[in-house]
Amino acid sequence: MKIETVIAHSSELLRIVSNSTQPTDNFLSDYFRKKKYFGSKERKFASNLIYFVLRNLTLFKFFYNLLRERNNWISTKNEFESICYIALMLCYCCPNEFPDFNPNELIKKIEQEQSTESILQLFFTNDFENILSIIKDNFTKIQDDISNLKLEDILISKESRNLLVNRYSFPEYLLESILKNFIDINSLINLLENSIKQAPISIRINLRNSDIISVINSLKTSEIEPICSQISPVGLILNKRVQLNELDVYKSGKIEVQDIGSQLISLVLDPLETDNVLDACAGAGGKSLHIADLQNDKGKIIANDIEFHRLKEIPKRAFKNGVKSIQIHHFNLKTKQNKLIELNKGNLFDKVIVDAPCSGSGTIRRNPIRKFQINERLISKLNENQLNILEFYSKYLKNGGILLYSTCSILPQENSELITKFLQRNSNFIPEDIRPTIQKSNINKVHLLQDYMVSTDFREDETDGFFIAKLHKLN
Repeated sequence: MKIETVIAHSSELLRIVSNSTQPTDNFLSDYFRKKKYFGSKERKFASNLIYFVLRNLTLFKFFYNLLRERNNWISTKNEFESICYIALMLCYCCPNEFPDFNPNELIKKIEQEQSTESILQLFFTNDFENILSIIKDNFTKIQDDISNLKLEDILISKESRNLLVNRYSFPEYLLESILKNFIDINSLINLLENSIKQAPISIRINLRNSDIISVINSLKTSEIEPICSQISPVGLILNKRVQLNELDVYKSGKIEVQDIGSQLISLVLDPLETDNVLDACAGAGGKSLHIADLQNDKGKIIANDIEFHRLKEIPKRAFKNGVKSIQIHHFNLKTKQNKLIELNKGNLFDKVIVDAPCSGSGTIRRNPIRKFQINERLISKLNENQLNILEFYSKYLKNGGILLYSTCSILPQENSELITKFLQRNSNFIPEDIRPTIQKSNINKVHLLQDYMVSTDFREDETDGFFIAKLHKLN
């Protein structure tokens, strides 16, 4: 397949995913599975290009509009196809600024005689040098202007915020929401720069079945050089994307794929071996499996969710890990069927985790189109749901027990502000100091918002954005 044809297909796929609520990875997997004429090299190029554009979409649209104003020719071109070529042009102009995408390397695997430059010359024709100059000069100016910014400029000036919105494709609503989390410009810029990078693959070591040294040595035999997490004591970062389910270290239950930030949830919960634990929004069971590992499979865990298609993965994962302490419970919203207390032999729980449905703003590196879908109306609806869910499942906790609230969001509205509302409305709950657990579990490089609330975000590029609050129910 000609590389120009791959780019044309990619632009059409970009148009579709930009207007879809379906996760991009699911959509692309389904598409490429049906389109057999896409070879593995073409699939890799298209996927890399699509994700690269989505992470930087606002920046490329900025240049698209700039070129339309200065060059009449581009107004007649397909918008998303033009954006794809602008993305390639920026990689060609400033390769050091976009290390996650190397088009030349991918193109040569498809067409030996082609290069990024030759493809750009074909598309931009006689305007190539002019377009190159416009893009390079304006990108350099944006970079220079940002380097001179101060935090107070961003707080008071919409023009300054727009610089960051355009350069990092970070929507203004998200930017304004998180500004209160920063006390210096360098931390903010670091987060924004990491937000447009590809998210790493992280794994958690099952300490019942293995240890860090054994897992590292096993991965090295497969030519994988893992890096020990600087945040989670049981986490490793992989240096390349691999099919983990084909490795013996995965098949034998020694590791699980789990984001570094997500690993902290169970560590902060700090379950005792004798605890009965309710994982209220269990999903596919990553937290439940980790809790079982921390309890040496001696406790009792009820993994509950309203989505059965996710819950049904847990028994298979538990069997692979040799875990027997997890039971699943499908909370059927239609029938209101609820046997949580019955499953726990009529008792309330010692510990309850509510990993609430949220905006997913902490996972935008994995699903970059999501950041353009988050707005005030969505957050308002989510907040109402989050508070209702937290209050509902808090009633299943015994007096003296621990309630843990978490999200994969970086927005205060879903995190610290929501917990403040919950505490105001529920006087039988008080904050539980999180610091002793952090020290005991050897957790590092997290942001302590208050002594009972902690978060991670893209300032540390090895993790997604997560929030955790720990509360104690009074006797």
